Amino acid sequence: MHISSDNAAAMEADPHDSSLLEPVADEAPCGDELSYDQAFIDLERLAVGKTEQQFGSTIIPAENPDWHQVALRASGLLKRTKDLRVATLLTRAWVELDGLAGYQRGVALIAELLERYWPALHPRIETDGESDPLMRINALRNLGDPESIGRAIRNATILRLKQGSLNMRDAAALLDGHASQAAASLNLDGPELRQQLVLAANAPHSLTARIPEILAALKHIAQTVQRELGDSWVPDFRSVEAPLRLIGDAAQPLRGQVADAPLPLDDHGSPHEALAGALPDSTAEPLPNPVHHALRSRAEVIALLQKACAYLELHEPGHPAPLLIRRAIRLMGMSFYEIVRDMMPAGIPQLDVLANSPKPGEPPVQPG
Repeated sequence: MHISSDNAAAMEADPHDSSLLEPVADEAPCGDELSYDQAFIDLERLAVGKTEQQFGSTIIPAENPDWHQVALRASGLLKRTKDLRVATLLTRAWVELDGLAGYQRGVALIAELLERYWPALHPRIETDGESDPLMRINALRNLGDPESIGRAIRNATILRLKQGSLNMRDAAALLDGHASQAAASLNLDGPELRQQLVLAANAPHSLTARIPEILAALKHIAQTVQRELGDSWVPDFRSVEAPLRLIGDAAQPLRGQVADAPLPLDDHGSPHEALAGALPDSTAEPLPNPVHHALRSRAEVIALLQKACAYLELHEPGHPAPLLIRRAIRLMGMSFYEIVRDMMPAGIPQLDVLANSPKPGEPPVQPG
């Protein structure tokens, strides 16, 4: 069976995951839809854990999910049904158990499931002749949810030193110029952290070396959705991608950070190809620091706006400002007419009248 190049190395590194990609049956490679099966219901309940309960004066404390059991049951269920809801729960369990390495396994698995089984994968795109991708896209959105997988990733260890460990959240904060009590306790400042990340990136079984693989798998997922459903359905992974890119760039200082920044996104978090040429290519020198440098070009403006988005997505993941900033970036590549059509499509007929523009198939109106 084909394994796409973006994910082949990841699947080869975890041979046990390959069995999760095997078809359920020749005649029904994705198996049955099992959302009403007791095993599926039990899995979802197990992944929630137990909330705090009170009976009279007796308080029963909350319990976190047993992630070992979640991973075990989800793996078993994926051999009965190829369902993205099960795969994302498995990914969440792997992240909780194994941090970034678990996330890399999960997104590589899901990217390959999408590539192999898109038409038949559960939840189905079409039910009873009606097309509704929402359930499938909601399952994929869980991969970037800031309150579940996102929190687990921010808590994941990125650097192990003799004096202790540093998680993603504290490393990203320090790299972005913010104080970190955890980093201070390890006697780490920004430059020292960058040096340690570079050293760690070249070590065997490096956690930072997994970051490009994770970003490649997330990109593959987004591109598959974009190809099959269009821009408006592409899931938003920015709350996860922002700290990963920040730390990944620090671990590979010779790479142009602006060149590796994501393309400008539209309101739905989808790549907007029209602005791709506005950013420098991978051989270009990094742009000057805009804090100490007057902006000289549209590319520098876009880079600065992208940096503002990355900051907000890292430190204030619930803030809506990045949506508006990214829309502004997208509008920079448009003409006045295209901007009106994008923001106020109902006003296009009036604009056509003012501009003396003919309707399609009609000759221009001659002035009287």
